[in-house]
Amino acid sequence: MKYILSMVMFIFIACTSKPTENSVSIPDYRNSKAPEMKPESHKDKDVEIFRMVFLGDMYSAIIYRKDQGKLRGYQVYVEADKNYDKAFYTWTNDSTVLLKLFSSSSDSSRSFSIGGYGTTTSLRED
Repeated sequence: MKYILSMVMFIFIACTSKPTENSVSIPDYRNSKAPEMKPESHKDKDVEIFRMVFLGDMYSAIIYRKDQGKLRGYQVYVEADKNYDKAFYTWTNDSTVLLKLFSSSSDSSRSFSIGGYGTTTSLRED
C-alpha cells in the first residue's frame, strides 16, 4: 500500500511541476565586440542574451543544448525596438526556450520561442 501511495505522489508531483524560470541582465555590446558562439565554453541548457550591432541595433540570444551527444549553440537575432535590460527564460522541453525581453523603466516586454535541433534554429514571436 505504501508503494502505491508513493507512486501516486511521485506521478502527481512530476505532472504538476513547472519548468524553472531564469532571470538575467542583458549586457550591452554595441560599443565593443560581442561574444562569439563557443559551445566548448558552455554546458547543456546555458542561455546567453546580449545587445549588439549586427545589421542595426539588435538583441541576440544563443541557446546551448546537447544534440545527438554533441553540445551545440543555436543563435537568433531580434531587432531592438525598445531598450530592454532584463530577460527571463524557461526551457519548455529539450530543444525549446521561451524568452521574454523586459524593460524595467517602461514595464514593456516582448516574448519569443527559440528552438534548436540538428542544424536548424527557429525563432517565433509570441
